[in-house]
Amino acid sequence: HKRIEGGGGGAAEVLSEFVARLKAGAASGDYTSLTAHLRGLGPSAIDAELRSMALAAPDAQNISEEDMEMLGNVLDFVAAETTTRRNFELLQSVLHLFLQIHGEYVAAQPALKAKAAALKEHLAAAWGKLDVMIQDARCMVSFFAGQSG
Repeated sequence: HKRIEGGGGGAAEVLSEFVARLKAGAASGDYTSLTAHLRGLGPSAIDAELRSMALAAPDAQNISEEDMEMLGNVLDFVAAETTTRRNFELLQSVLHLFLQIHGEYVAAQPALKAKAAALKEHLAAAWGKLDVMIQDARCMVSFFAGQSG
């Protein structure tokens, strides 16, 4: 979570591990470190990380550019990691919780709303591919189960 620490010549912002890795991933386009971090956390710790993204805005209409960028980075993270075809359940859980907590902000900002709509399309395509693979596996199991009799 964000907190201000005094010391030395001024105040410095200290970010949570989640936000620090999110920013690094957004800058590099590689979210592997963030995904690994989230995989190592339990459900309550992931909840705490997402809730710790304390937004400075008093309401969804008055969000700062920095906060809007951070929220957009979460949506970008889910989209980027979905292309790896790994960690679907983790990504879906993070997205679900993120939208529960910060959905009001996403819905109120046109740029974030557009990112969320693009992510929805991206996820629908990814889940469609996964469904085909699962159906193929079901067919093979049914075929081989019929051969054993």
